[in-house]
Amino acid sequence: MDTKLATLHAVVLRLLPKASITIPIGLGHQVHAAFLAMIGEVDPDLAEELHAAGAQYRPFTTSPLRGGKRIEAERLLLFTNRTCSLRFTALAPHIYRRLAEHLLLSSRLPILRLGKAELLITELIGTPGSSSWAGCTNWEELLEKAPAEKTITLQFASPTAFRRGDLDLPLPLPELVFGSYLAKWQAFSPIPLDRVFSEPGFFTRHIGVKEHRIRTLPFYDGRVTVPGFVGQVTFLIKDLPDGLVQQINALADFAFYAGTGRKTTHGMGMTRRIR
Repeated sequence: MDTKLATLHAVVLRLLPKASITIPIGLGHQVHAAFLAMIGEVDPDLAEELHAAGAQYRPFTTSPLRGGKRIEAERLLLFTNRTCSLRFTALAPHIYRRLAEHLLLSSRLPILRLGKAELLITELIGTPGSSSWAGCTNWEELLEKAPAEKTITLQFASPTAFRRGDLDLPLPLPELVFGSYLAKWQAFSPIPLDRVFSEPGFFTRHIGVKEHRIRTLPFYDGRVTVPGFVGQVTFLIKDLPDGLVQQINALADFAFYAGTGRKTTHGMGMTRRIR
């Protein structure tokens, strides 16, 4: 899709440390802050809006820092001659535009700061096909191109968890996984999905887990540790007409941009569909 027509974006930033440095593994809150700082360079009001307390869902996600060498249980060594990467998604076009303005209109390589580490942003990858974690689309295309497949396989690439009351649940229960996508779709999409999805127990009745290869992996964002899971899960849809199956497939494709579960703005729940 032409990026000018897209409303949903996933971009990967290639980063080169200015100096070799050891940093903590738990950088979730710092990556979150770095994203808002980049937006704030060109649109302070938007950065403040995205940071405002009280929002149940936020129209962006971040990822854990990829690259470097783990040297201790909670330390990561970055090298000046080795690139690393971060991924951001935006569920509204103006957020992507502001991020692109900051990165592409600078007269020199912009710098991203994570605590004491300074990383040069050497490349923004956002074109579909340029990276398995980059792409763009819009709400109409998600629905129009969604197949009516009865099996859906998702890869949960960073620790994923859901909040139930006062507890975190690190399990890919269908009602929590697809309920997560439905909630964000309803929050940000101008195109409504069928009202039947909002009926209590709908996903529990019609989606099951066919197979999985998951393991528990805690997520530490520098402040709190959340129990999570990573791995691959295949879901099976049953007893639904093709129209509803297609909409569930659209939700599964939306996971690439929305992330799954809680703390997606700090790097949890990075997800993609496997075909």
